[in-house]
Amino acid sequence: MRSRRTDFIPLLFFFCFLAGKPANADALGPGPLSYQRSLGKEDFAGALELVLEQIRASSEDRRHFHLTKGLYRKTGGRAAQTDPETLEVYVDPGLFINETYGGACQMLAHELAHLRHLARDRRRLRRHFEIARSPSAGWAGCDRDEPASRDAGAMEARAYGCLEDNDLIAHDAAYEIEGVLSQLPYAPDARLRPEDYDYLNGYVKSWIAHPRAFQSRDDEQYYLPEMKREDLKIFCRGLRYVRKAGETYHPEWDTLCRNR
Repeated sequence: MRSRRTDFIPLLFFFCFLAGKPANADALGPGPLSYQRSLGKEDFAGALELVLEQIRASSEDRRHFHLTKGLYRKTGGRAAQTDPETLEVYVDPGLFINETYGGACQMLAHELAHLRHLARDRRRLRRHFEIARSPSAGWAGCDRDEPASRDAGAMEARAYGCLEDNDLIAHDAAYEIEGVLSQLPYAPDARLRPEDYDYLNGYVKSWIAHPRAFQSRDDEQYYLPEMKREDLKIFCRGLRYVRKAGETYHPEWDTLCRNR
């Protein structure tokens, strides 16, 4: 798989370790006493569970999160990452040492949003191919061979691979915008850190620079119409956030996003 998501390129803005306390104040303070006790005992599994509880991860979500010592070193600077192939989330224990409680919540909320986004993609593709009858059109840009078996599972696997392989600008932008916006409940005054804001705004700009990226019908066997509709809604949420922060974009985007 060639996509940015599967290559795990380090994200400077989100997943680097910080020396000491982050520059921004912590919206959630030092965390509950149980969290502080877990850190005192170097019980990082306990700390992870408490953060997942805070960000409202379900029991199903939680089974996908794993402590992975040395992740930061192995990935060149990431303290957490979601694997699109396995739908597993790996977390370096150092995250809980180098981030505040609120910072840890933001990082893991971001990864939780990624996990849920990828899982939705897979569910939607499975439902689609349980209904679709051996579709031959709508695979533009997909380099994966047609599977020998055309059952729903095999077709879903092909389509999901295509979705992750290809540089689908709108889908990638929505994926990252959703991740950043999920941090807001755990950010001071519901405001992103400057580097996180810049990262979000970069993906809003990426979408705006490619206005027809989500309108093509030639790829709709793997980038489904319902995915495109959801991605547009996510983009609009990101656009509204940066608008409030003073960004100016062509009014046509406000028109497009009205009532979305």
